[in-house]
Amino acid sequence: MTVFHELSRAKGPWGQTKDITRSGLFWAFDHFSRLIHRGARRFNSHSTANDIQHVAFENRGGRQVLVVANKGAAREIELRLGNTAALVALTEKSLTTLAWQ
Repeated sequence: MTVFHELSRAKGPWGQTKDITRSGLFWAFDHFSRLIHRGARRFNSHSTANDIQHVAFENRGGRQVLVVANKGAAREIELRLGNTAALVALTEKSLTTLAWQ
């Protein structure tokens, strides 16, 4: 798994410069780590929507975080937790993080 990789502009097998390019996976880890902290526990989440991937965590202290990856077109989804519901707009091919306590 490559989180970031080095690119060299110089000729030769090892190059002369060390320019860093961040991959999509690097940015995904950055996105996750902003609100999901060490020691967080994953809890079960469920979806019937197509082209949606999601994962939910609870941090120490009770803050819950849901990360939703929309692989398709822009859409609106309904999130439900117990008796509470919210509509969330997702842009096309996006990663969205929601947090609540």
